[in-house]
Amino acid sequence: SALFGLFSTMLVQLLGQTRIFYTMNRDGLLPEAFGRVHARFRTPHVSTVAMVLAPYARERVQIDRVVELLLVHDIPELDAGDELVYRRRSEARISAEREAAHRIFALLPEDRSAFLLSRWEEFEKRETTEAKFAYAVDRLLPVLHNLANGGGSWSVNGVDVDSVLSVNSVIGDVFPSIWDRVRGQILKMADDGILRRK
Repeated sequence: SALFGLFSTMLVQLLGQTRIFYTMNRDGLLPEAFGRVHARFRTPHVSTVAMVLAPYARERVQIDRVVELLLVHDIPELDAGDELVYRRRSEARISAEREAAHRIFALLPEDRSAFLLSRWEEFEKRETTEAKFAYAVDRLLPVLHNLANGGGSWSVNGVDVDSVLSVNSVIGDVFPSIWDRVRGQILKMADDGILRRK
């Protein structure tokens, strides 16, 4: 029971830390990334998810950098037009996102522009531990939504189980124990006929 008590104490502290980061952002002590809140629930959701998952990662990460990567990477993607992750990214698509990143971030003062562009490029390359962690979080959230919604966008877009497992296997590189459970649920969906097989 001491182990469970210790774990629950640590979890509560982690959850509370996101609000501390949020408040520090409002006071101008942290980058704007820590002040972003969920549109509907008004909670700092990206920070919360990243902080809660940090103890389950294979390697330690700088959580502030992870949050910066998570928040910055979507901006050019939204401008270039969102695309289903299960389709192969074309060179034209990659180029459009890169152009959007340069154009959008160039609107800011030079130091902020360089900072945000460097974070976007770090996420895109997925070479650092933080970028791999951020990408795994970015992949995990839609998977959980699809699992909770009976196949969700997988069913609507006719995505097969092999594609789901292949594209999202990066989750297992960062969060092996979480991926084991999620992978099992994905396979069960296929067995139940909710997710199609090739």
